[in-house]
Amino acid sequence: PSTAYDVDFSPDGRTIATAGNEGVIKLWDRQGKIQGQPLSGHTQAVTTVRFSPSGTILASGSKDSTVVLWNWQARIKQKTLRGHNQALNDVQFSSDGQKLATSGDDAVIFLWNQNGNLITTLKRHQEKITNLSFSPDGQRLASASIDGTVKLWQIQPHIRVLKGYAEAVYM
Repeated sequence: PSTAYDVDFSPDGRTIATAGNEGVIKLWDRQGKIQGQPLSGHTQAVTTVRFSPSGTILASGSKDSTVVLWNWQARIKQKTLRGHNQALNDVQFSSDGQKLATSGDDAVIFLWNQNGNLITTLKRHQEKITNLSFSPDGQRLASASIDGTVKLWQIQPHIRVLKGYAEAVYM
């Protein structure tokens, strides 16, 4: 039988995305009718789905350890994010849509920018991370784990490294 693992409303409230054990994302209208063909791009069950605040991107996480960024209206897979080595449990966008946090059974949080490029990894949990939540200003991230802890992370600005010197740099 088909099992649903996660659900999310689009920001305009017109579309509902569901994740389940069939390995696809189903899109529904408010009357409960499926809208077109499901989004197919994972090789195992889809465990989590989240619309970006602007509604243009849909992020999905799977037991196949990948995160997929979708242009869901055009039904196009934009990018597959790799880094986790176990099942995903949560994907969350910051309120401005500039950051995406992902977590899973590997007890690691990956923080990505809006283009799907890795910013940093956060490693302090001992067991799988079940849920994430950004503060409204996007400067903090809370994570809950089955290790019995909730951790509050201060999200630092991304530091850009300028490369171009073959030798040591002196100041």
